[in-house]
Amino acid sequence: MRMPCRPLPLLVLVLTSAGATLTGAQTAPTATAAATTAVPTADPVIAQYDGGSIRLSQVRAALDRLPPAYRQDPARVREAYQRLLNRQLLAEGAKVRGYGEHPDVLEAGKRQAVQQMLWEQVDQAVTPATVSPEAVEAYFTAHLAEFAPPALRRASYMWLPDRKEANNLLHRLRQADLKAFRRAAQQLPRPGSEHPQGGDLPLFDDQGRIFKNPGHPPVDEPLVKAAFSIHTAGTLYGRAIPYGEGFALLMVSGVRAPVARTLQDAAPEIREHLVHEERQRALERLITQLKARFKPQVTPEPLTLIDLSQLEASDTPRTKGLPQHFPHGDNPNTPVKPTPPAKKPASAPPAKEAAQNTTSAQK
Repeated sequence: MRMPCRPLPLLVLVLTSAGATLTGAQTAPTATAAATTAVPTADPVIAQYDGGSIRLSQVRAALDRLPPAYRQDPARVREAYQRLLNRQLLAEGAKVRGYGEHPDVLEAGKRQAVQQMLWEQVDQAVTPATVSPEAVEAYFTAHLAEFAPPALRRASYMWLPDRKEANNLLHRLRQADLKAFRRAAQQLPRPGSEHPQGGDLPLFDDQGRIFKNPGHPPVDEPLVKAAFSIHTAGTLYGRAIPYGEGFALLMVSGVRAPVARTLQDAAPEIREHLVHEERQRALERLITQLKARFKPQVTPEPLTLIDLSQLEASDTPRTKGLPQHFPHGDNPNTPVKPTPPAKKPASAPPAKEAAQNTTSAQK
């Protein structure tokens, strides 16, 4: 992402290093040219080379990407300028060698253009500052249980048809851990099928309501009361619990204390969430506008035109046809000199995978 450039106190060092670095690459000014003072422009040329130039805005952008401490170090500033110059020269070299027209390079340019458009049209249009305090408060009120949840429990239970059997098993499990308890629970019947398999109950409050899942059937009252009488995870309830037409044994597997968060505490998190949602909507609106403008026509069954088995069987490198030494080092299609000679020539690693198209419209 491009960030706005800020004035830097050591920019003069870059101007000085520019002259030192490009000695021989620029034509020395004549006496007549030196005597003539040009009117300064808003974005003056700092350095020139055959085929292009470097402007002040480019130098300032390069320095702006440095850590703050580095901007006060003359050596670091000179290094940043030298890297900028080298990158420009490499770009010119790639251009004259035809890399600019390679399909992979063109595709990378498209991806970068998309990233820039989304940053300007979506990310910069929707920020935490654009979320109103009223929207934050409304979201906090509607999701109070998430930001200030009550005390919660998670438990495992098992059901047995008669008290004697339940008490005998309770005695055998007094020293059992949660894993052993769950294993025993999975081998016994349950009075209903509304709870997860294995005898595990999700997080629930003291009313039996499932946390963050209001549509889920609540936990039955006898189990709730037993679970909330325990305050340490991994504790087995000391008695068989009358439950349905039989008895239940219960072990608490999780304990959460109530959380008291104010609107002020939760506001940053809520803003980020609302920004994410609004950016997603902005992205969808942008795509809708583009579809209306460009009117895409899609083949009803595009996959019928592609032989997927051939794609899976193909081992042709994605970079087939790249010029040698692209983008750096040996072409993946060029065999690397074997070492030792007796071994089969190996291939260099494939070219880097295409960067994923991500924006804050997706977080």
